[in-house]
Amino acid sequence: MDKPVLHKFDPTEIQAYCSKQTWPEDLVLECHGIIGGIGSVRQQIFTCVRWAMATGTAILIPRPHPRRQTNSTLGQEVYHKYSPNVELGHFFDTEGFKKTMHTMCPQMKLYDNLDNEDSVVDIGEFKLHPKGFWTEKLYHKTSQKFLNNHKSNNNGSLRFAFLGRHFKESLVCEDGEGFTNAMGHLLQTRKDIMRLVGLVLYEMSVRFNIGMDPSNLLAPGGFAGIHLRTSSDAMVRGWMSFEDQVKMYQKYLARQPVPAIYIASGNLTSIEMFAKKVAPIPVVDKFSLLSPEDTALLKSMTWDQQGQLDYMVLTRASLYLGMADSLFSVNIASSRRAATNIGTCSEYSEPGKDITYEDGMSVVVGRSRAPAQHPSYFWP
Repeated sequence: MDKPVLHKFDPTEIQAYCSKQTWPEDLVLECHGIIGGIGSVRQQIFTCVRWAMATGTAILIPRPHPRRQTNSTLGQEVYHKYSPNVELGHFFDTEGFKKTMHTMCPQMKLYDNLDNEDSVVDIGEFKLHPKGFWTEKLYHKTSQKFLNNHKSNNNGSLRFAFLGRHFKESLVCEDGEGFTNAMGHLLQTRKDIMRLVGLVLYEMSVRFNIGMDPSNLLAPGGFAGIHLRTSSDAMVRGWMSFEDQVKMYQKYLARQPVPAIYIASGNLTSIEMFAKKVAPIPVVDKFSLLSPEDTALLKSMTWDQQGQLDYMVLTRASLYLGMADSLFSVNIASSRRAATNIGTCSEYSEPGKDITYEDGMSVVVGRSRAPAQHPSYFWP
């Protein structure tokens, strides 16, 4: 299992873009204040890197703030409070990030830190347009105004700026589908987690006699992947209830029979309840598919690291079902969309009042109150 993303990597459009930019030697950008789970962190990093490309800056390797977690009667859960920042490797493959960035945009210099720099001048925060979507024109207008007010001293010192937390502001397809898809390769899952992903998929293929073709990871006839978002924080926020999620998911399962269901949920009780609702279809989760040794390894990881395994398994499902309030769910639909015949940047029509997105392989049920909560606004 060595494919962290589903679509073919073709960096030519980003390479052409970066070759036309101006890259000051003394300008470094920090992607500041990145917080959240996998879905949120992914989009914030993509958005910041896209800004850095537009402004011609080097970047500090992003250091996200992961969610704090606790143990409860429901299993592990997370607070919507955040720990101190951690290395990118907590979430993703750092060396993969560096290698991919160097291939896509070799002009962009990457810094692990600025500890060994003789002189660093903090020039503050890029102030961005508060409303609407970012465009290439806005990138340049905003960045040039800021940099004109903080010109280089030409004395060997570095100008250090930071970009606050932003996502869902980018028009991700403005640069074309090839550019957008290539960006999706930047954040790759850690190798130790990808090994567990491979073991989970292999065990499902054997246990349920599912033929999985590595060259066609969305092939029909495989398992259904479901994100059941019923942790306590979702209920407090008034998101779609367990009952409503089950009702919608059952409708699609009835249309497309599957040999098994892989379910990702932060609420262990909900998994048991769901399994009874959809019986006799077998329902499994990551812990039921790994050996005792690998289960212990997985449980030693953080909530969000465990979620990376779910994320990658769900991207491989023949049928994926998620819900609109969850960034995790919408991210998965976006990643899968890039590998379908529809493609990342095709136009879409509204499938119905209770459905946010449907393309024949992935369905996002419900309607989110958050703006732009749709796969077409997410980097794949």
